[in-house]
Amino acid sequence: MSGVVARTDWGWIVAVLLLVAAAVQATRMASRSQGVKCAHPSNLYLRLRERALCMQQPGDVRVSGVDAPFALVTDVGYATGTATILTTTGGDASIYFSRDGSYVRSSGSPSIAVAARWSVEIAGEAIQRFRRSDRFPIAREGEVTFYLLSADGVRSARISLESIGSNPGAFTNLFAAVKRVLLSFRAAPTTVEPR
Repeated sequence: MSGVVARTDWGWIVAVLLLVAAAVQATRMASRSQGVKCAHPSNLYLRLRERALCMQQPGDVRVSGVDAPFALVTDVGYATGTATILTTTGGDASIYFSRDGSYVRSSGSPSIAVAARWSVEIAGEAIQRFRRSDRFPIAREGEVTFYLLSADGVRSARISLESIGSNPGAFTNLFAAVKRVLLSFRAAPTTVEPR
């Protein structure tokens, strides 16, 4: 009888070891795939993005009306994560990266300030194409989401990167304005904040 118990215990131990090995392998595969897709943005990125989307119009910034925008938040979804670009009528600009939680701020560069103001101005010219929004989902891979902030609330527009390139129009011009901000960052002094 003790031989039967010993065989049963050994079989149970082997079964448990096989289950543990399978669980470890599944965990490794899941972590590798998450590392490539970056499905989970960093907490710092989420806080910075939320702060940008919920910002109030600064008292020293004058705009022409209650629905005139004072800031633009642009999400661009890539395979490796999302980049969020904040631009304001005051000429401030920042870029936040979901992948690692790092961000870049303009450091008083005149070229960035001009590009930032221009992007908000272009967005304001297309305000009829934006819808009022109280939800702010992060852009998925291949998408661009524009959030236009005014004293009257937030408006949003979502478009695919593919259609921006193939259909000239208001969003093509707006995306070009945001790209000008990004190019200005490359040529100007900036402050990079690591995670």
